[in-house]
Amino acid sequence: MIAQREQSYKIWLFIADAVSLAGAFILAIACRFYIFAGWFSKQGAFAQQIYFLPYIVLICLVAYRFSGLYNPVLRVSEEMLAIFKGVVVGILLALAAVFLFRVEADSRGLLAFFGVLALILTFVGRVILR
Repeated sequence: MIAQREQSYKIWLFIADAVSLAGAFILAIACRFYIFAGWFSKQGAFAQQIYFLPYIVLICLVAYRFSGLYNPVLRVSEEMLAIFKGVVVGILLALAAVFLFRVEADSRGLLAFFGVLALILTFVGRVILR
């Protein structure tokens, strides 16, 4: 019974992380290209950026898994550190994928906004699930 409850909790955490990562990426696109568009010289369209969404979410979820974020017992400080490690590793892997596949539309500024928003939204989503 306890193992089943723990497994369902992990599934809900996984879903909440995926939703918060997707929301963070969409908000990062909005911030980078619509709110702060006057500060940057290159303009990008939402449709050019959104195709990278499933890849970035998948990359970050794998990074979350290997950073120990889905371990059963984590204190708040350990969880925050694991979220930070997962976001940093996820962004580094995403940058590697951008340069490896020569994706023209993505920018480092977008991934910087995404990193900050992913850190905040993932932590908030996990606090709500507790």
